[in-house]
Amino acid sequence: MKEMKRILVPVDGSNSACKAVDYAFCLAAKSGAEIDFLYIANVNAAVGGYRLANNTCFPQEVLDSVFKVGEAVLDRIFSRMPEGIKAKRKVVGGIPTSAILEYAEENKADMIIVGSRGLSMVKGALLGSVSQHLVEYASCPVMVVKENNKMD
Repeated sequence: MKEMKRILVPVDGSNSACKAVDYAFCLAAKSGAEIDFLYIANVNAAVGGYRLANNTCFPQEVLDSVFKVGEAVLDRIFSRMPEGIKAKRKVVGGIPTSAILEYAEENKADMIIVGSRGLSMVKGALLGSVSQHLVEYASCPVMVVKENNKMD
């Protein structure tokens, strides 16, 4: 098995993502890997979940507020990070699946740990659309963490 140096954890503030963060903390503590926490500021989702044209211009206030939400989510994660864990944080704009896969490639992620369901309003499928897409297309292993998983 390849040595684990970098773990990517996409987060959105959902309960499922919080569980993924806990698993990443545990795995990083055991392996010494650095964690990259990534929040994708998805403006289309922030304006009611409607997919808008790529050339749609949003007021700067809308863009700023979506990025501030991401910073707040990352602040909460970093406030509870165990001592000795090395981590970076980044907020990027874009479509979650594309942004995560691109970030994983550019930063040579050895693993992606993601929650099974995000904040999407779609329910009922076995996996959320983002986690399913990552499982299918990521070039590194993907761990999908269910919200009700217990860490014992």
